Amino acid sequence: MHRRPTLVRLLVFACACLAQAMAASAQTCGFGAELLPFVPAAGWPNGHQGFVRLVNPRDQGAAVPFTAYDDAGNGYDLRVRLGPRETLHFNSADLQDGNPDKGELTGTGAAPVTGHWWLCFPPGSHAVEPTAYIRTSDGFLTDMTPSVAYAGRWDCSEELCAEWRVPIFNPASNLNQASRLRLINNSPDEVAVVVTGFRGDGSQNVDEDGQARQVSGMLAAATVQELSAEELETGAGLELKLSPATNDDGETVPVGSLGPGLGKWQLLVRARGLLDSGELVIVNLMATPTGHVTNLSADSVDAWNRR
Repeated sequence: MHRRPTLVRLLVFACACLAQAMAASAQTCGFGAELLPFVPAAGWPNGHQGFVRLVNPRDQGAAVPFTAYDDAGNGYDLRVRLGPRETLHFNSADLQDGNPDKGELTGTGAAPVTGHWWLCFPPGSHAVEPTAYIRTSDGFLTDMTPSVAYAGRWDCSEELCAEWRVPIFNPASNLNQASRLRLINNSPDEVAVVVTGFRGDGSQNVDEDGQARQVSGMLAAATVQELSAEELETGAGLELKLSPATNDDGETVPVGSLGPGLGKWQLLVRARGLLDSGELVIVNLMATPTGHVTNLSADSVDAWNRR
């Protein structure tokens, strides 16, 4: 009588481990890894600089491997050494050029950078605690580590359809606080993405058929795209960043647009065809005309889930 429950528990555990392994294999930055979603490339204007802080929480030194990806999906396998309990900082120039004084950091080399960087630190005995920041010429420091929290599933078919909620996103008319979404496809396959928006009064713009307007398209495998408020509202230039998706009947769906904002937006980002929610990473960025950038990504969805 005692064997059957034990066997069931073992089978459940084995299935869970298998599912976890399958999900991990589908991610560019695998299950259990630490991902830094936004590290600016070197040479930013106005003297602004991205830098990474690594903390070794162990009493033993470690040679820490990690991979740097640019927005086109080009990956560079790097390594840095940390002593016991050591904390190490390196900036974007160190990342690209290498710096023997920064833990013998190897750099990505002379190859041109497309866009910016995102970094992946694998789990294991060499694991560190990484964070990323932007430091401006006037000393302002802001955390670039968080990404928008996964908010759950929605029903679309047998495949995983995931959603993320962005509670604040400025309209295109706000030029002093310009919002943009950074979408990272952390998988070897393209991902279907749908963005819908609620305006400040809770309304949605509708099309000629009375349907809520949305932006939809395919995000190429292992790449990053940043969508500005202007692009989301007008649709201008989106076809260069997202390829058209197809519906269940095989018909091409226009990329679309959200229409004009009214007050601040609430955005809902949905993706379908995923094996795991970690295959899409979203960052909510806001910049000022002086080039100051802040990360408005929420690290908790408790308030959203109490609806």
